[in-house]
Amino acid sequence: MESAEEYRIYFMIFTGMFGMFMLAVSLIVFLVIYQKKVMRQQLDLHKQDINHKETLIHSNIQVQEEERKRIARDLHDNFGVSLSVVKFRLYELLNHSQDQGFIRDSVYSTNNMIDEIISDIRKTARNLLPTEFKEIGLSEAVSHLIEELNRSEDLDIYFHTVGLIPRMEYRVELSLYRIVQESLNNAVKHAEANQILVEMGVGQDGKFSLKVKDDGRGFSLEQRNGHSLGLQNIENRARMIGANVQFLSGLGNGTEVVTTMLKT
Repeated sequence: MESAEEYRIYFMIFTGMFGMFMLAVSLIVFLVIYQKKVMRQQLDLHKQDINHKETLIHSNIQVQEEERKRIARDLHDNFGVSLSVVKFRLYELLNHSQDQGFIRDSVYSTNNMIDEIISDIRKTARNLLPTEFKEIGLSEAVSHLIEELNRSEDLDIYFHTVGLIPRMEYRVELSLYRIVQESLNNAVKHAEANQILVEMGVGQDGKFSLKVKDDGRGFSLEQRNGHSLGLQNIENRARMIGANVQFLSGLGNGTEVVTTMLKT
């Protein structure tokens, strides 16, 4: 009986030890599998982060290239032709050096044209970067931009601020300013708008938002090919500062661009 009892005790001990061994093996296997899964997830996140950064770099380069093209086009259209006319008139003065009346009229008209060229140069410089942008901030810079457009464009642009506009990082304010520029450019050149409202402020949720709304012809969000470049520029700029952007539009219903900072 004692040997049978001892056998039962040894069997229970062996069974317990074997069970503990299997439990330990199972735990080790689980930890190894879990660690591999975590490492695989981290690797996937790292790849996604790399892809995201590459996309941002590519988008940023594309935005810069488009801005360079726009600057080159503005320089050619606004200054190239005017300076060619000024040059032609100077040659005319050499051929009519004895005609005082012609010289007087030519100098007067050429002087007016030079004044227009200087004005265009200043306007182009302001479009590149408003004077003292760092000092005056986003709100004041947008206000100056709208004043300039109201003087030069045949439409009404209104600017409204909600509460005190906080100062943000320079790169953030500059990107938001470019978003306003791009939105206004789309509204003027593509939407054929008569009225535009620009509004910015901090909502009850504490988040800064920027809205540009026009009464133009709008477009279908499913078919935005004609507006894709301008909208893509806005999306890229918003993404680079960690902001969210929405386009609300429909054929005949105007367009609203809403940019929200995820954190101020």
